[in-house]
Amino acid sequence: MKDSLKKISKSNVDQKQFIELTETLVEILVDFGILTLQAVQNKKQTTLNAKQIEEVINFDLQFRLLQINDPELLDIIRERTTQEFLKIQER
Repeated sequence: MKDSLKKISKSNVDQKQFIELTETLVEILVDFGILTLQAVQNKKQTTLNAKQIEEVINFDLQFRLLQINDPELLDIIRERTTQEFLKIQER
């Protein structure tokens, strides 16, 4: 991933912003994982062991990947990204 960021920075794009956004993405995915772990633990009404925690995290990550690949969500992201980029260009 760092190699990709280096290539992007060579094209006059702010590498620091890409890194910060990647860190934000990681934090969001961690927040989703914690929320899912809490929901599962509350439903089971027992403390999760290490293996269960790993399984829940893996499930949550797979779910997020499926969610990101949802055509409807991708359309929303494309549309909003296009709109935001055009707004930036108008400035």
